Amino acid sequence: MTLIYRKLYRLSGIIFPLTYYFTNKKLTLSVLAVITILIVVVEILRFLLPAFNQRIFRYFGLILKEQEETRISGTSYFLIASLLTIFIFEKAIAITALTFAVFGDAVAAMAGKLFGKIRIREKSLEGSMACFIACFFIGFILIYTNLWVNIKLVFFGALAATMMEILPIGIDDNLTMPLFTGLIMELVRLL
Repeated sequence: MTLIYRKLYRLSGIIFPLTYYFTNKKLTLSVLAVITILIVVVEILRFLLPAFNQRIFRYFGLILKEQEETRISGTSYFLIASLLTIFIFEKAIAITALTFAVFGDAVAAMAGKLFGKIRIREKSLEGSMACFIACFFIGFILIYTNLWVNIKLVFFGALAATMMEILPIGIDDNLTMPLFTGLIMELVRLL
């Protein structure tokens, strides 16, 4: 049940690509920077003050992974990745990469939990396939917005997001997924 709450919470991350879509880079980065700084301060405090950390887990335990009690949370990684993605990449690529990270990660986890049979370390092939399908579907919808993404960018972006979701590279995929997806989409756009 906590997985459902965690993934519903993760879907709230769509607020950042939506904010960027409807506003501009400067405003989005400003809002995101303030939120990121606040969350990083909370992270530092919870590592310095064990009682505060316990309180955080008592109140927010439904959306935090057990392992996050002793390591940086996925939320912090996602916020940092969102800041960097929006700062580095042009609007269409940043929004697409972040949207893939939000939906791809959530769908992969749910599908992996429900249907995952073929294990690839702690992930499942079925979850990764669901990630690709979700990203491709979302990307297909984004083609019909004024973002100017095309099917080639969507395909390679969905593939990049899926690779970062499943590959055990030792860095949290909340950080790597949007950045790697943006990089691959930028390279494809330039070719």
